[in-house]
Amino acid sequence: MKNKGEVVLSLLIIVISGILLYATKDFPPSIVKTSLSPAFYPRLILSTLLILSILLLVNSMRRPKESLPQARYLLLIICTSIGLLYLVLLPLLGYLIATPLFLFVEIYILEYRRFYVSVPVAIGFTLFSYSVFQLLLGVNLP
Repeated sequence: MKNKGEVVLSLLIIVISGILLYATKDFPPSIVKTSLSPAFYPRLILSTLLILSILLLVNSMRRPKESLPQARYLLLIICTSIGLLYLVLLPLLGYLIATPLFLFVEIYILEYRRFYVSVPVAIGFTLFSYSVFQLLLGVNLP
């Protein structure tokens, strides 16, 4: 079987999407005749997921098996650990201090060494996301 992982994953997503699409038939109808029903958005997302999974299945069956690059499990463990540390430090340091530190360290670990780019990206993203959530949406950040 070609690309066994992609075939199994796409089949699994097809089955789950089909089951969940079937479950949306029990959603109540819209109260207002001109508005969309509560089932519209879940059906849209699940239908898109179903179509993309079918395309992945067909694509993985048609192309020859490729050799995949060796996984970098240590990098995955380090990045996940730093993400968990970020979650612990977030309430202690606050969003405006912990987030740029987290982003800069993750960018550095992922081997992007241009500090004149990574520092402004970390600070800029933090200020942008803070502005959107705190100032525009009124959502308090830690």
